[in-house]
Amino acid sequence: MESHNNFKPVKRTAAAETSDVVTDPAKDLNFRLLRLKDVLKLVAMSKTTVYKLVKMELFPQQVELSARCVAWRESDILAWINARPRVAASIPAPSENDFQERPYLQ
Repeated sequence: MESHNNFKPVKRTAAAETSDVVTDPAKDLNFRLLRLKDVLKLVAMSKTTVYKLVKMELFPQQVELSARCVAWRESDILAWINARPRVAASIPAPSENDFQERPYLQ
């Protein structure tokens, strides 16, 4: 009997052979893979921006699940978000002198 399985093994790349590959998800409590739509919700950026940042190596690399399917490690995305500077920290808090009376509101 002939097998009609169309599964083709994914070609391993140099990135897939690095030591940061999680071999035992049970040991990594944050091990979860996120698809693009979930990544976009977390980072509040467009798909184009995410892929540009990946290409520029300024955003975590995706994991190749198959020839046409990629995902990102949730722990990588959360670490990237936490490494971003906070906007509120760079903007001084307003003082009482910053507020003026607005006669047009009375």
